[in-house]
Amino acid sequence: MVQLIGNVVKDATAKKVSADKVVINFTIALNHRFVKEGGEVVSQPTFIDCEYWINSEVYKYITKGRLVEVFGRIYPHAYQNAKGEIKGTIRCNVNSIELHSSKGTDQTNQETDGDTSSNKDEVEPVTVLETADDLPF
Repeated sequence: MVQLIGNVVKDATAKKVSADKVVINFTIALNHRFVKEGGEVVSQPTFIDCEYWINSEVYKYITKGRLVEVFGRIYPHAYQNAKGEIKGTIRCNVNSIELHSSKGTDQTNQETDGDTSSNKDEVEPVTVLETADDLPF
């Protein structure tokens, strides 16, 4: 299990893969900053493709710029692009998500539990459930 904290690159998407299964896909950027000799500040982002299968309603709150904390299992993924080149990505099968501040706001430390009654811009604190058996509906 790993814990990753990063900013969401673009709004999450939900994709129905079977009659009762929905996967949420999103990418987070982890920023590594350091100072070179001479004082130049360098930022190196690492992009992690995330998949979340537990609570499909949470995708509404995973928006571009939001700081999120994910807990899960990372694994490599290789594929061939349209040009025939072999490419690789790092993926994370997410077990739980904590939502933190949105870009441009000072809201902090929000957790998701699937409460979708509030507007996308007015996020209420919620908690992500660890297994599908704990869903309240």
